[in-house]
Amino acid sequence: MITSFPLRHRIGACGAALAAALALAVSLPVGASFAEGDPSTDAVGGDAAVGDPTVAVSNVEVLRTGEDEYVITLDLSGDMGWAETLDLYICDSDRGCFARFLELGHHELGPFAVGGVTELELSLWPWTSDPDHEGYEVWSGVFPIPAWEPQTGSADIISFSINGVPGLVYGESILVFLAPGADVTSVEPTITTSPGATVTPTGPQNFTRTVEYIVTGADGTTTKTYHVSVVGDVAEFGEWTGSGSVFTMLGFEAASFVRLILNGQTVDPGNYVVEGVLGGCEIELTEAFLKSLPNGSYVFTVESLNGSLEVPLVVNVSQTDATPSSSASSGAAKPKLPNTGIGDVTWPVGIGGLLLVVAGIACVRRRQVLTRT
Repeated sequence: MITSFPLRHRIGACGAALAAALALAVSLPVGASFAEGDPSTDAVGGDAAVGDPTVAVSNVEVLRTGEDEYVITLDLSGDMGWAETLDLYICDSDRGCFARFLELGHHELGPFAVGGVTELELSLWPWTSDPDHEGYEVWSGVFPIPAWEPQTGSADIISFSINGVPGLVYGESILVFLAPGADVTSVEPTITTSPGATVTPTGPQNFTRTVEYIVTGADGTTTKTYHVSVVGDVAEFGEWTGSGSVFTMLGFEAASFVRLILNGQTVDPGNYVVEGVLGGCEIELTEAFLKSLPNGSYVFTVESLNGSLEVPLVVNVSQTDATPSSSASSGAAKPKLPNTGIGDVTWPVGIGGLLLVVAGIACVRRRQVLTRT
């Protein structure tokens, strides 16, 4: 089968179908023959003559670089012989064939539009303008275009769970609330990250202490550091200082909550609120209830279908925050007079006051004298 004819260049790399569709007509002088015209009729796979190119093609890759683009990378080595360029023909079902003119070495071609194409046919042809030589195919192959996978710089932990219990992701901190008594000395979590991102460390970890995870984005440079803490039998309402409510988060579902106990007595459900949150439940003590508690330390017992848990609370309301008494609130306070130190009587001090004291003492003594006589 004739695959090229040197009237211009060649029929082409993807020319099997094209060659079959063309009828070549050559006008020769009367009596002339093909031997006189000496056209080259290169057959695919023919033996290379001395001085012909001997080119090796290696490391061929078709890489997706965008949602609608790809690049081709390859290495060309060997001897170009009489070839002036090495023509790489890129053929697809959407646009047909187009060429890139190369030399020996490493090449990255593109980006090219993907369109609706799923695979490429590549072929390499040496070419020269010398009419004594004509190109022929030295290599070909079919390569799929890979699917697009976004390569972003995101390095996020999207979800984190231990033993099926999802954690709460707050920025770069993660809390996982487990039932009291859960063994977390060697647990392998389930982690979902941004597409293409990787996480270290991997495998089981000891969550009796905070574990640090480093997430590296698909771009290989963006990183984030996350700190994961597991909350089991450690929970507290904290300190209440006089305003607002307090709450604690526990590692069991709200549906399994039974009751709240203080000093052996069941706390009225109207004094607290139980709500389900991701990975557990939240118990909130109301402000009105907290105001009924004197300053001091308290230990609440939370009963659930999973067991009991003690949750401490400290009430610490300063006197300046206390509600004023009724006597102090009825008008302005009366000014307090200085005390003279005589009995339990409060005396006004000053010149006038001193004269009144002296006069009083004189009257008492005169009365005593009159009584004696």
